[in-house]
Amino acid sequence: LISNKTFNEQTFLIYLYSIINRNNIRYVTIQLDNCSRNFLLNLIENFSNLYSLIISTYQSWSKLIRLSSYISKSNIRSLIVYELFVDFHQYDYIYELFNQLEIISINITSIEDCYRLLTVLFIGNKKKQIENLRSLIIKCDFHEPDAIANWIRSNVLRNLSYKCTTNTLIIWL
Repeated sequence: LISNKTFNEQTFLIYLYSIINRNNIRYVTIQLDNCSRNFLLNLIENFSNLYSLIISTYQSWSKLIRLSSYISKSNIRSLIVYELFVDFHQYDYIYELFNQLEIISINITSIEDCYRLLTVLFIGNKKKQIENLRSLIIKCDFHEPDAIANWIRSNVLRNLSYKCTTNTLIIWL
C-alpha cells in the first residue's frame, strides 16, 4: 500500500477488501504519508494470516505501541519499521508488542538508545523478558562497533550471535 496523498481510509479499505482475498495475505508493506491507528487496526484484524508487516508512515511507532494488545493476538511475527524508535518509557506496551515477534528491524538515533533498547529486549526486568525474538536488526550510527559487541557479551545472558558494523547491528539466535 503506497500513497503520498490524503485518501479516504474507509473507502480504500472497502475497495481493497473487494479485490483481494484477505485470508491469503501474509505480507504487507505500508508506505503512507499518514494513516490512522484505526486504519492499521482494521488491516491487522482483517488480515488474519498476516505474518509480516513493513511500515513507513508518520508516527508508526506510537500507533503500533497503542495497538500492541491487538498485534499480540494476531499472527504477525515479523515487523520492520522505518521510522525512528525513540519512546522507551512504555515498557509494558513495548514488551507486549515485541514479545510475540520473531523478527524485528528497527531504526534508532544513538548508541545510548541502542543500549536502552537492548536492555528492554534482552535484560528486561525480573518479571518480563522478550523470549520469542529470533532476529533483530538495529540501524544506527555505531562509531565504535566493538563497544556494542563488548556490551552484549557482558550484559546479555541469552545465547545469541551478533555482527556489528558502523551502521547496523544484527542479532540472531
